[in-house]
Amino acid sequence: MVIALPLTFSGLIVAYGFILGYGRAGFVTQLLGYAGFDPGAIGKALFTAWGLAFASSYYLIPRVVMGLLPVLVNFDRAQLQVAESLGATPGQALRQVLLPQVAAPLAAAFCLVAAVVFGAYGTALALVGTQLDILPLQLYSLISESGTDFPAAAALALMITAACASIMTVGEWFGTRHERHL
Repeated sequence: MVIALPLTFSGLIVAYGFILGYGRAGFVTQLLGYAGFDPGAIGKALFTAWGLAFASSYYLIPRVVMGLLPVLVNFDRAQLQVAESLGATPGQALRQVLLPQVAAPLAAAFCLVAAVVFGAYGTALALVGTQLDILPLQLYSLISESGTDFPAAAALALMITAACASIMTVGEWFGTRHERHL
């Protein structure tokens, strides 16, 4: 449930949840203020690109976990023990035995997350407004009440769609490559 719960929320709901928790008057911010941290600096950080990355990771990391969890749960750990018994260090065993087997699902999960974040605007709009220069917010500006450049908005929407489709195609390629080796 802990992994799946963030998947049920939209980016906008996540953003407002983070504002309530980590914003200028947020619960966590106030607790950190009592612990000696500067609540003004903490609350201000949420409304930056780093804060956007922090909030976005809340609903993007579960997508990676749900994609990789079956691969890691079904991984035969005896392979690592065999590699170590043949003289590999634990780091070498992970790098030369585990990593090649999880590289394709990891790349596919990365592509999924990249495509989702590439087109997401709800969290970004709520946290940084239109002050951050990213494509979804530029598209929002072109079609919002203040913008009326619909041809440019259509071109940008097609570009974002093509980029997301390309990213997902690469992810599918990695996924099918992994399935062939099973």
